Amino acid sequence: MNRKIAVLMALSGVFLLSSSLFSASWAGEDRKPGQSGALTFAEGPTLPESGVKVEQNKDSVKIENRFIKAVISARGGKISVLYDKQARQEYALGPSVDAGSGLFKDRIWEKADWNELFGADFKLEILSNTPKEATVRAQYRALSGPGKGMDFVHTYTLKADECRLKVNYRIFANELWGEFSPWLHNVVNFPGDFKNKNTVAIFSQTGRGLFSDTPSHPKFESALLFDCIEPWIGAVSEIDQKGLCMVVDAKRLNHFYCWYGAEYFFTMEPIFKKEKFAPGSSWSTDIWFIPTQGLGSYHLATAEYVGGLTPEGLKIFPAVSLPEASATIVLDKGKPETLKPEKVEAGKAVVFPFKVRAGTHDLKFQLAANGKDYDHAVRANSERCDSEVIPATQMGSSSAAVDNAAALYSKNTIYLSPDMPVSIHFGMADNFKEKGKKVELVLEIPENSNVINPSGNPVTEKFLRSGKPYTKYRFSGQAQSYYNWCSMFMSTTLKPGAKDNMYYYVVWEGGAQKPQLLTIESVKIEACKKTPKRLLAGLGFYGTGEQKRWPDIYKNLQRVGLNTVSLSDYDCTKIPDMKEAVLKAKNAGMYTTANYSPTCAIPGLKNNSDAWAEAADGTRTGEFICPAYRGPVLDEEISRATSYAEAGASIIFWDAESWRGREFCFCPRCIGKFEVYFKKHYPRKRYLSPKIFELDPQQYPEYHAAWLEFRISIGTELFRKYKDEYLRRLKLSGVGGTGPAQLIIGSYDVMPGRIYHQFQRFEELYAAGAVNICMPSLYVAGDALKVGNTVKDVRKAIGKARIILWITGGSDDSFECDGIDQKYILLELFLNGATGFTTWPYLGWDALDVKYLSQVMNMVTPLEDIIMDGKVMENLTASNQYVRTAGLVKGKEAAILISDYYHDALPAVTLKLNSPAPSGLFDVATGKKLAVLKAGANSIELPAYPEKARLLYIGKKAPVTSY
Repeated sequence: MNRKIAVLMALSGVFLLSSSLFSASWAGEDRKPGQSGALTFAEGPTLPESGVKVEQNKDSVKIENRFIKAVISARGGKISVLYDKQARQEYALGPSVDAGSGLFKDRIWEKADWNELFGADFKLEILSNTPKEATVRAQYRALSGPGKGMDFVHTYTLKADECRLKVNYRIFANELWGEFSPWLHNVVNFPGDFKNKNTVAIFSQTGRGLFSDTPSHPKFESALLFDCIEPWIGAVSEIDQKGLCMVVDAKRLNHFYCWYGAEYFFTMEPIFKKEKFAPGSSWSTDIWFIPTQGLGSYHLATAEYVGGLTPEGLKIFPAVSLPEASATIVLDKGKPETLKPEKVEAGKAVVFPFKVRAGTHDLKFQLAANGKDYDHAVRANSERCDSEVIPATQMGSSSAAVDNAAALYSKNTIYLSPDMPVSIHFGMADNFKEKGKKVELVLEIPENSNVINPSGNPVTEKFLRSGKPYTKYRFSGQAQSYYNWCSMFMSTTLKPGAKDNMYYYVVWEGGAQKPQLLTIESVKIEACKKTPKRLLAGLGFYGTGEQKRWPDIYKNLQRVGLNTVSLSDYDCTKIPDMKEAVLKAKNAGMYTTANYSPTCAIPGLKNNSDAWAEAADGTRTGEFICPAYRGPVLDEEISRATSYAEAGASIIFWDAESWRGREFCFCPRCIGKFEVYFKKHYPRKRYLSPKIFELDPQQYPEYHAAWLEFRISIGTELFRKYKDEYLRRLKLSGVGGTGPAQLIIGSYDVMPGRIYHQFQRFEELYAAGAVNICMPSLYVAGDALKVGNTVKDVRKAIGKARIILWITGGSDDSFECDGIDQKYILLELFLNGATGFTTWPYLGWDALDVKYLSQVMNMVTPLEDIIMDGKVMENLTASNQYVRTAGLVKGKEAAILISDYYHDALPAVTLKLNSPAPSGLFDVATGKKLAVLKAGANSIELPAYPEKARLLYIGKKAPVTSY
């Protein structure tokens, strides 16, 4: 996948975990995976012309008036659909897009993401349901995080004659103290590719004037914080002047945060001022979502209207009717002008006419209506990027050391070991103002620590710092705005537990960063007694170049219980090089895995227009392949992707982010195939072209669902072709393969019950034999609870199919987790039923990470048959509500994990379990027998434990580990 986008998605809390499908009844309601031929078709929508309509099912509530349709989902208490019926535009990131979705999701600034609230089921309650007004409340009590024990309440109100959705956000502290900054995550969907084309503009009134620009502007960062003087933010499509404005309570607002790392959506997120929550207190604020049409720009907004300057004057889009409205306007300290339009009705744009010259102006605007006066002071027609915005790298959650223009990412402490070299990375901060200029990274490292095979061929120099011998490493090159600027392997001669200091800074023409202190701490890495034979475990790298620079790579990997290496960066055209790498790994007792991104970037595609995908408006591009195309361009791509098989790699992980959210393909080939598919599966229904119903899928949910099923069918066919060719070449390779006898094949983030990039769904791919493992993706920032829950849900959905989890050990400073968190993540992963893992570690793996990784592999390797073949252990419970349990049983043996991630350690607990036979209960880490079990039901008292998770074993004797 695009690595930088993946990082930013994680930072913004947009996790690749779930998506919903349009249902046959209303958008946002889930449809059963693989369902076809059983949809109920309504030939036209039923929309209220006046009044408010409310519908409820077990998972959501729909509220609708003549302007807006909104669906409130129990999952996260969010707005899963916000549909502007006048403009026929969906703003809540439609279900056909695979990334995170929804508006109004709880976050906490100090914690960056609070995954529990994102995934929790809120209680939905209809408070009012009259022809004039509908009110829905979503409520949840948090179990963890800074707001643990507090109630988070969203109250949604839609009135009959208002073109706005009002939300009251309230937090009840109950009996607990707390201090944090509430934050709302809103993922906003806009048509077009605004990352690469000027198709949407973002607006905000900041301290220096109007911010008015598009995310494709070269001055843009990847995310911004807006220091607002008016409490609103909005975006408008430059194609058709459809827009969405969000207005919040000015008293509560601190900043707006806008992230736009993806091509097809962005976020508008209010961050509120830090609050101290006393027991029994509550906190509340109001937010309004106002969809608009006909405004090319936003210059001012209130909860009642949104306004933008035009050559004809100030155009207002009212969210409510404003009888007797009149306005007084003062332009550039000139004479006041009083204006009065004919009518100001909700949902109809009106103009207050006056002449505005080109350029930048000061404008004072006062509108009187409904007995209220609304005052604005704005700068009209502001220069592009003329704004007071704060770079995202200076967010409060960042731990990067920012000093004037330059900063480097790193932990505050680097953990090294005398037992083996580990991977250390440095990266240039995104807010470095000297991008593109020649810079020099300088590392000053004490003599007791070694730099091994660094990237970039640094110049070295011995010197004394405060009388101690140091080596200076100078890395020269262009300033780069990404994390992996330089990497190296490092070890130390310090004894475990000992510490020392190193320093880093950047020098550029005319400036230098102050030396930044890093602490070096030495860590003991215990060796595993053996590596697993059946479980798959491997670290990810930036590429095979980094692997080749790691001295004794196979010995070091096996030392910590890993058994796979990746071939992902080998040139597909150089099969002899790949064969050599596979043979070396095989001789060392290692498996090899291949990662490839099929159909993402195809050489030669631009030269063959017959293979191009086509958008609904007829636009065609050589960047994306038509999913129904079968011809020489695809044949060459399949040959390239499957060349890893000729080298003998029998484990392949696809990463097929082909369309990245764009709505393709509407070429005659796809339309023709869909017509055949539709008439076969829906013979009694009238055929309708996707070029018609996909212009407004909300109005044709059944046709849209059929279109999704069709695309899944051709995607399944495509990936079956990849698999068949891979298997054919693997048999002919003569290398014999490394790893299990059969081909293991998975596809990144393809999970049950969801569609990935419009044409992959696990159920169909698995049934067709195109994949035989499930491969969920988790960028989790140390959240072991999320890992365990995801694996548990996947295992429950797919039964005995293998699960290989794609996880990350960290990707930037806000996303890195402590080494011991890696331990909890891996324990939850294995004990909930995953049979292996692969990783993408943006910032390398230091000795603390590797220490805990080694501990886990040493504990689970003796249990791998239970993990591979076991069944979920039934009737396993703990007496403490915060203690979770997970267990797998095979024959007369079982493995159990108990954990508590809401506290710093496990409390004393009574564990109730069914033993498969008379056995002992052992602590796997120590080998200590904790209890003697009888066959059947047992109740065991376990004392408090100093860590958050504990691995237990049921059997005749303790498994052999080194701990």
